[in-house]
Amino acid sequence: MRRWITNRSFFSTMFISITIIVTFLVLILSLVLYTYVGQVVSRTLEEANRSNLAQISYSANYMDDSAKNLAFSIFKDSSTTPLMYSDTIETSDLVWEREQLSIWASSNPLVHSIYVYNGKTETYISSYTYAWERAGADKGIFDVLRKLGSEPKQVKPISRKIPLDVAGLKQTEVEVFTYVLYDYVSRDGRIEGAVIINIKADYLRDTVNTLASKSDKTRGNIVIVDKAGNLVMDATGNYEHQWNLQPMQDHDPASASLRSKVVTIGKDKMLATYTDSEHLDWTYINVIPYDLIYQPLTSIKRMTIGMCSIIVLAGFSLAYFVSRRIYFPIGELVRKVKDITESPSHHPESSANEMTYLSDRFSHTFHHAKSLDLKQQLRSKTEALHNLLLSRERLEMNSLCKSFVTHRLRLNPFKRYRLVFIQFDHLQAFAQRYTPRDQALIRFALLNVLEELLLPHYVCEVVDIGEDRMVCVLNLDEQVQEELLERMLTEAREWSSQYLRLSFTSTLGEVYEDMHLLNEAYQQVVQLSKYRFLLGHGALITKSATLEKSDASSQVPIPMMEKLLERLASGKGDQAYAQLISVIADARQGSYTSMLSILHVMIYRINQKIRAIEHSSSLQFNIDFNDFTAKLNEAETLDEVEGQFAVLFASIAQTILSKSRSRTQVIVDAVAKHIEEQYVDPNLSLQSLAETVKLSKVYLGQIYRESTGQSISDAITEVRIRHVLRIMQDHNGSVSDILERVGIENKNYFYKQFKKKMGVSLSDYKLRHLHDSK
Repeated sequence: MRRWITNRSFFSTMFISITIIVTFLVLILSLVLYTYVGQVVSRTLEEANRSNLAQISYSANYMDDSAKNLAFSIFKDSSTTPLMYSDTIETSDLVWEREQLSIWASSNPLVHSIYVYNGKTETYISSYTYAWERAGADKGIFDVLRKLGSEPKQVKPISRKIPLDVAGLKQTEVEVFTYVLYDYVSRDGRIEGAVIINIKADYLRDTVNTLASKSDKTRGNIVIVDKAGNLVMDATGNYEHQWNLQPMQDHDPASASLRSKVVTIGKDKMLATYTDSEHLDWTYINVIPYDLIYQPLTSIKRMTIGMCSIIVLAGFSLAYFVSRRIYFPIGELVRKVKDITESPSHHPESSANEMTYLSDRFSHTFHHAKSLDLKQQLRSKTEALHNLLLSRERLEMNSLCKSFVTHRLRLNPFKRYRLVFIQFDHLQAFAQRYTPRDQALIRFALLNVLEELLLPHYVCEVVDIGEDRMVCVLNLDEQVQEELLERMLTEAREWSSQYLRLSFTSTLGEVYEDMHLLNEAYQQVVQLSKYRFLLGHGALITKSATLEKSDASSQVPIPMMEKLLERLASGKGDQAYAQLISVIADARQGSYTSMLSILHVMIYRINQKIRAIEHSSSLQFNIDFNDFTAKLNEAETLDEVEGQFAVLFASIAQTILSKSRSRTQVIVDAVAKHIEEQYVDPNLSLQSLAETVKLSKVYLGQIYRESTGQSISDAITEVRIRHVLRIMQDHNGSVSDILERVGIENKNYFYKQFKKKMGVSLSDYKLRHLHDSK
């Protein structure tokens, strides 16, 4: 009976576990299926909305471009200017101009009508009438013009309705988009003349209605609203009084990408898909009832629930038979273990089930074998070799041999040997990329790879010194196989780079006869490894390679240093950095110590130069050269040092050039002030101004144009034009007298410049000004 209960406990646990797994998998698969179908429906709907809104955007942009092009063409036409600015116009000319407007209007199917507005008479002539209209059918255009006169100048569509009786039609009103193009605005905010284009709203409405009709089955709608949230166009007319743009105003206005948001319109929950126009301050919105979007998912949801129920029931049956099948070999195993480990009179009554019993038996065996742990032996051997390498005392051969035997080292202390020093590259990045545990695992993997490569050819031991260092101690035969060793180290480095993403530099020490100088050999190879600073990451450093470098280049190249400091003080950071590269390139031929000496002298000289500049000027560089020197000492290679100097030079040059730019602005301000004060001087010119500020006229002209975007000659003319207009407003003298008062001698040149800037001749401007004053 007890055995049946024990068996039943394990069987129940397995049965319940399998059932839960099957149920969990079914639920996950169902959720994935449901989510995927929902994504497909959403993606299909989004693509359809994207196409609809793209077509609307294209039509709106086409309408906008057509209206603006037509408006600019009429505005720039020479025959339009008199209509906008003249007091009177001949009847024959008026008829001809009206015919021209009618031709322009009929040539573009989007155009409803064209007006030319005259601000002086506050009337307009349209493509429909042969006379000026002051209080015609389209009275709303005057409100539009008054509003535009008080706002920043821009050409944008204005949605409005205008009467149709001007065209002799029976309809009362028609929707249009009005574009107003004008140039001059009087001081009281009145537009002096303008070209007005009325575009038929039916063109855009037809496009919107056509696209909206495709969504009739889903009761969808397409609307257009402006930047202020006002309704511009609605396909169905359902939202004229309840549309609100507020739910769409939390996005980035600079983005024109397609976006979606759930909004509530009235009592209905809607999915609004919207995008912004690239040219117009409009937002195009496609609205679809939210419940109809996911209606197809309801039937899929029911079907999924039904199928899941069937699969779960089938899973119960499958779990029962699988549990019985799995339990059978476990029961047999328990019986055999009992027969081997226990007497017939002993029964594991305290065990909850068979798995607990087996766990107890296996745990006992494991603890018994743990006494033979090889990991402890490996640790002991590593510590012994580590202590020998770092020892500061002379090693005795007797104690050395005893240590080798005690810790089972493979090395022969009486045989020739050499050390291979392994140093990790990019240590700081390595420490940041991996946790301490991962770092230990990577070092252990590299240690094993080195042993696997070296042991077939050498009697050796590889020890992890810690941080970024490993040491290989190799017993050598009579012949030193230099090429073989270098090839194996190269292979290890390539494997480490590929699989561990770790680069290291190898240093081959000298050959020693016996190991009583093992600690000295270690210190020698560590000193040799410092040449990584000159040879770079991943190098294979040997004694012969370093012997080629001498201390001949230990002297600091004074001429090159002076050029570097001179260019740095002039703000030429790039040239100073190029000079630095030349100095380092020459110093590479020397030793590691000579290179460090040159770099420290260079830092000292740069520090002195910076302090001298700060003392003689108001510049403050705020450079911590102690911190810079510390970073230089921590650098692994010269490439890192060059990068640090590049950042330093860029900072110094930027500080120096910022002061140079400030001086340029002072000169430009002084020139502008002198022009304003001496504009009546006929001899005022670039030459006289250059003599005043004591600069060459070429340099002065260059920096003034770079700072202001105009030449000094244009600046003088602009100031004189401004004062001519002021004098004309206050006095009624002749044009010639006025020009003499502002220091103008070449009147023909000034007439051309005035007309170029103001758009009308000086005499015409004076007539218009006097007329307005009256």
